[in-house]
Amino acid sequence: SASREACFSLSSFSRFWASASREACLSLSSFSRFWASASKAACLSVRSFSRFWASASKAACLSVRSFSRFWVSASREACLSLSSFSRFWVSASRAACLSISSFSRFW
Repeated sequence: SASREACFSLSSFSRFWASASREACLSLSSFSRFWASASKAACLSVRSFSRFWASASKAACLSVRSFSRFWVSASREACLSLSSFSRFWVSASRAACLSISSFSRFW
């Protein structure tokens, strides 16, 4: 009777252990799948952010370059306008001086 009880207890424990082991394995495999999925999602997010950052950086560089080209062009235009105005002013001053001296001689 005692050996029958012992065998029954052992077989019950074996069934419990098999069931518990199966549950643990299922939990571990579920966690592994979850972890693989989360890792993949994290990698995709990092890659997406990297692409976004690369794109934003490129856009910023292009904007700075465009502004630099605009500024160089505008500066060149301003310099040309100033030098044209200077030449005009020198010419006008010379013409005014000639007119004044001609008028003085006439007078």
